[in-house]
Amino acid sequence: MGEIYKTLCAFVPTTTRKSVLYATSGIATVILAAVQYFAPQKPFTFGGGGMSFTVDEWWFWVLLASLFLALLVTLHEVRQERDELRGNRDYRAAINGLSALFDEGNNKVLNDPLVKTEMDYSGWHERWIQWHKKVLEYLDENFDGHEKCIFKNLVTVENKLEGGVNADHNHARNMLVKELETLRGIIIRNSQEANKWRAKMRTK
Repeated sequence: MGEIYKTLCAFVPTTTRKSVLYATSGIATVILAAVQYFAPQKPFTFGGGGMSFTVDEWWFWVLLASLFLALLVTLHEVRQERDELRGNRDYRAAINGLSALFDEGNNKVLNDPLVKTEMDYSGWHERWIQWHKKVLEYLDENFDGHEKCIFKNLVTVENKLEGGVNADHNHARNMLVKELETLRGIIIRNSQEANKWRAKMRTK
């Protein structure tokens, strides 16, 4: 049955369940009419007495096959919608994880109030490096490669922030600001894509 699903998906990859059923019914009607015109068959009689009704043999078997086809297509559409919902949920969870990393970088690294000496700066620099590696690994595991590339390669860094313990600290903080701005852009862009994806699923 899995192979039938794949075959049906190849023919109707973008249709909704309702349109598939309409199309199947139309095709079945044309086939039934053609068969009945060119090769009339013996009728099947169901029931008895005043409740009996008759269906030609070809009509019965083609109708049964059409209903089976419609059932398979419907099951495929249901499974596809379920997978899309699950994928959207996982996508949003990944974005939430990225937001948590943004919060960590902003509040626990960039704006750490405890960095007051060069010895403090040494520990701060190590936390920054570890945070940077964590973000790269997370992007690599949960997003497309171009997001990691964007975050990893900073084009320009303006030294606007001052007040660090030394020049290296000031430069590192300005680099971190650029990284946080880049990360925020990635979060916003992917959040918008997730919203578009969810809206598209609702219109099906």
